[in-house]
Order: sequence, then C-alpha cells, then structure tokens
Amino acid sequence: MERTIAWPAFAVRAKETGEPYNGSDRQLLDTLADQIAIVYENVRLKERVARERKIQHEVLARVDERHMNLLKECPKCQNCYDSIESVCPLDQSELRLSLPVERTIDGRYRLDKLLGRGGMGAVYKAEDLRLNRGVAVKILSGGYFGNAEALRRFEREAQASARLNHNNIVRVHDFGLLHTDGAYIVMELLKGRTLGYVLEKRGYIEPELAADWFDQVFSAVAAAHAEGVVHRDLKPDNIFISKITADNSSAEPQHHVVKILDFGVAKIMQQDVSAATSAPYHDHPAR
Repeated sequence: MERTIAWPAFAVRAKETGEPYNGSDRQLLDTLADQIAIVYENVRLKERVARERKIQHEVLARVDERHMNLLKECPKCQNCYDSIESVCPLDQSELRLSLPVERTIDGRYRLDKLLGRGGMGAVYKAEDLRLNRGVAVKILSGGYFGNAEALRRFEREAQASARLNHNNIVRVHDFGLLHTDGAYIVMELLKGRTLGYVLEKRGYIEPELAADWFDQVFSAVAAAHAEGVVHRDLKPDNIFISKITADNSSAEPQHHVVKILDFGVAKIMQQDVSAATSAPYHDHPAR
C-alpha cells in the first residue's frame, strides 16, 4: 500500500535585528526549501523502488515454484507465444517476457496478441478455449502486482461494468486473480478505435456523425446512472468507436457502435430501487 508522505512546512520568525527580510533573504529561503523538497522526493522514490523490487522478487519466486508457461511477446508484431519459444516465426524478432503471467490464464484464456497498454494494464486479444470465441483480456500492469489498492480498483472496474447491461457499455464476462498476485478482466472483443485516436488523426468529426456518437454515449451514461454507477473518468480515450458492417442480406448501411470503457475509478452508489424507478438518477461524472 502506498504511504503518504507529509511535506514539511516552515515557519520563519523575524530576524533578531528586527529588520525585515529582503529579496536576497527570501531567495535563500526558497533555495533551501527546494533542496529539502528534493531530499524528501528522493526518499519517496527510493522507498517506492524498494517496494517494487520486493514485489518482483516475490512474484518471480512464485513463478519458479509453479514452473509456469510464461507469456512471451514479439516487440514488433505484438503476437504472443509460449515461454519455450525464443524467436517470432513471422518477423524473426527476439521474443521478450513482459508480464509474469501464463500464456493461458486459468487454463481457459489463451493470450494471442497485445492490443495496447495503459497506465493500469495491458489488453490482449485472446481465445476463450471453453466457449471457442474471441475475447479481450485486460491484465493489471506488472508494477502493480501485489498492490492492494490497485487490485481493489481493478476489481471495482470489473464489478461496475458487469452490473451494466447496455449496448454502449463494454461487456465484462469474467474476473479473476492470478497466482502471481495480479488480476485480469475478460471483456468482449471490440474492433475499432478510441475517440481519442480518431480526434488525433482526423481533427474533425462531421456534426451528424458526432451527434450520433454522443447520443450513444449519453444513453450509456444514463443507463449507468440508473443502476447507480458513476464513471468519473469519461474522456475520449475511454470512448471506443466500433465499426459494424451489415451483411449482404440486410439493407442497413455500415454504422458505428460506441462503447464506454474503463470503469476503474467508477463509484457504485447505493440507492433505493423504488426511488430509482420513479425518478432519474443524476450525479456529476467528475465528482
């Protein structure tokens, strides 16, 4: 668990001579305060590094005990392989260990390709070997393995998403803990891009298209609030634009389905069911 360090506060008394502090005096005091702050920051960083190293040693010890088939990734094509492999057969790149997790999680979810990394975790394209379907598996970042607060946040994300059944909210199928003190969330596999990516690449969205996308976002937010879930981190990178192409037998044109992602900092409100059905639930998403 992270420690909170209290930064020192200084009270400067009057000079013994009774003279007021001049500009040089204040500059000297500012310099002294900056140097003390640097010392405290260095102490904090050293403690954090020590904690992370301890966690890494504990995780590696568990890996050795269980003789795990660790996941290996290709840094070029992002494909995943078993630990016995050393070179990617597609581009001959040397494979690397990225997370202390098994290639097949819980004997069910086989990780096939890295889709992306974020601050809290990495998302993989995977195969559900029991149901023979593609899924997305989000795994807590290795640096957070063993971190109780990070594990709670990860579990909260799974619980908040799982209680919502809406077409514009990513569906969660499963959640579990890893033998190496990590955690994973199994979600529906989406194809498309985040709104953040679209804005960065295009810079402009046609008004009609933007209206359609945000109608879907608002519908999802309203549904979440009706169930007592407040996202609290709604931003372009947490809004996914999934492209759906109709089959040849349908007259419906190609369209986009918008999905809200990442309920990691969501707040689950306890509310009276009768009150929820008689009046809409509102809360500011940034609260």
